[in-house]
Amino acid sequence: MGLCFLSPLFKQPTLSDMTMYEMNFSLLVEDMLKNIVQPEYRQIIVELLMVVSIVLERNPELEFQDKVDLDKLVKEAFNDFQRDRSKLEGMEKKDEMTAFYNTPPLGKRGTSSYLTKSVMIALLEGEVKPSNDDPCTVS
Repeated sequence: MGLCFLSPLFKQPTLSDMTMYEMNFSLLVEDMLKNIVQPEYRQIIVELLMVVSIVLERNPELEFQDKVDLDKLVKEAFNDFQRDRSKLEGMEKKDEMTAFYNTPPLGKRGTSSYLTKSVMIALLEGEVKPSNDDPCTVS
C-alpha cells in the first residue's frame, strides 16, 4: 500500500510554543512531510490534514483522545473506498492505491469524503466535551 509511517509531530512543545501561522510550525510540518517519498501519498496526507483542520475548527466539542495515526486514517479511508468500488463497480479489492490517488478530492465519492469519514469515526470513538455556549444544552 505504500504507507509512509510518518515521524511523530510531538504535542509539546508544538502546541504550547507555536501557532499554525508561525513559520517554525510550517517548517516542522514541512519537515515531517518531506519524509514521504511518494508524492501522491504526500498529497493525500496534506488533504487529510486539511480535513482534520476543518472538522476540528467547525466542531470544537470534538478532540482526538490519543495521538493521531495519519497512516491508519488513510488506510481506513482507502479500505472504505475499495468497499464502495467493489459494490458499485464490481472491482476487485487491491492493495495498490492508484485509483484512490486518481480520484478527485471533492464530490460524492471523492477522496475528501472518505478521509472525512475516517476522521469522524476516530473522533467519535472518544468523548465529546460539552461546550459552555452550546444552545442545545439542558441544565
